[in-house]
Amino acid sequence: MEQEFHLSVGGVNIRVVSRLPLTVSDGVAHFLVPYFGNAVTITVKALEKDFDLTCAQTVGQDVHFTYYRDSESLYAVAIPGVDGSVSTAVYTPDFSEATLYINLRAFPDLRLTVDFVLQLFPLRQLLFLHQAVVLHSSRVNVGGKAIVFSAPSQTGKSTQAGLWQQYAGAEIVSNDRSILRQETDGFLTYGYPIDGSSPVFDNKRIPLGAVVMLAQGKENRVERLPVLSAVRCLTGQTVATPWDQTGNDVGQLWLNFAAVYPVYRLTCRPDREAVSCLKNRLERDGVI
Repeated sequence: MEQEFHLSVGGVNIRVVSRLPLTVSDGVAHFLVPYFGNAVTITVKALEKDFDLTCAQTVGQDVHFTYYRDSESLYAVAIPGVDGSVSTAVYTPDFSEATLYINLRAFPDLRLTVDFVLQLFPLRQLLFLHQAVVLHSSRVNVGGKAIVFSAPSQTGKSTQAGLWQQYAGAEIVSNDRSILRQETDGFLTYGYPIDGSSPVFDNKRIPLGAVVMLAQGKENRVERLPVLSAVRCLTGQTVATPWDQTGNDVGQLWLNFAAVYPVYRLTCRPDREAVSCLKNRLERDGVI
């Protein structure tokens, strides 16, 4: 018996059709939407035999997948562990056809959920095809504008978001990852259904105000980064910069972004003054 699930991720409509029994986690439930047309369909099946990719061209690799290409299809093969690869996604460059094969022969005890399907699928490539990227970041909603805090792990993204909630009345809408998408009316922000170790699952679509790159320091100070410095920082915090079969460039997308939107560096302590320091600058610059 087939199951169908309809999701909106980064404003991209996704239809999951599964011949395997899937459950829905609490996080993914926030991304479920009613039935719609014009969706990318991911068909989920059990892997019956391994794909022979010896004649396929290896075209890229990131932390999650090795990518192959033959005359008809693209393949995203999960990086193998001791027991082999858990999945192979087969899809066309425009994602008009996409099938995810899960290796239940080698991994019979997998917990099959919709979010697990999204983890095994080259979702970042699909999003990038729609001018969207996933950024390591916490996101707060301040008066209808998104302030996105980005930094390496353990640098204070969640801490600053919590301080803004406590002292500036902000709403935390992402904790570890956010989607930023270039659309006709500017860059918009969205939640991500796989949001790290302390997730905040919220799929609100919020116009972007600014991105703030964090650094720990003994005093609180804020500066606006020049465009090229901003692009380097943003590229460094992009989640698993995808290999892209269309030739598009994540750096170019960030260059488009930084030419219009402010990117700040906030060197800060984890205190109320850090909120005031940044808030005063954002108000002065007309961001919020």
